[in-house]
Amino acid sequence: MISPEFPDNELDRLNAVKNYGLLDTLPESELDDITQLIAHICEVPISLITIFRH
Repeated sequence: MISPEFPDNELDRLNAVKNYGLLDTLPESELDDITQLIAHICEVPISLITIFRH
């Protein structure tokens, strides 16, 4: 497997994630419901939600 390159803005991205308070939070049932629905629709065992900012 080829490892991806380290993004130029990785430190900015990590700081933004920390500022949003997204790390080490309790599970959120609404997001769990959405990912389960997407997995069911796509007939896959798991789905993920990625949060990003333009």
